[in-house]
Amino acid sequence: MHISIDILPSLQIMIGHTVSLTILLLIFYFFLWKNFAEYLNRRKQQITSEFDKAKIEQQQATKNVARTKEEYESARKQARKILQTAQFDAKRQHELIVERARQEATDEISRGKNVSNQLYNQAMERFNQDAVELAMSATKNLLIEHATSNASDLINQSLQKVGELND
Repeated sequence: MHISIDILPSLQIMIGHTVSLTILLLIFYFFLWKNFAEYLNRRKQQITSEFDKAKIEQQQATKNVARTKEEYESARKQARKILQTAQFDAKRQHELIVERARQEATDEISRGKNVSNQLYNQAMERFNQDAVELAMSATKNLLIEHATSNASDLINQSLQKVGELND
């Protein structure tokens, strides 16, 4: 038995394959290549369009981030300014309230002193009246009791005692 193995194909087979391949390439070129090229061009344009859109969106996002940062900084500065103004106003209100309370306290103290002085003056006036009445009563009692003594000595002594009470 003799088995032959052909490693290289025969010339006829090679020519047949070449002709078949050429026909397939011509069919592909004339019938499919235009459609395939159009599909590749459309795909290329679509990818390019999406890439350009992505680039534009990236630029817009970058602008938005920058604008947002600016707005954030502006809002932060404005909030800080509002806080400082509020603190200043609160401090000023505190000072006004304290000053008003001090003024009211001073007014109340002054009114209290006036009332105290009035009461003191009234009490002193009443005391002086009582002292004069007492002195008069004492003088009267002394005069009645010592009617036999020298009247001018009694009057001088009574006036001297009244003078001592008024001092």
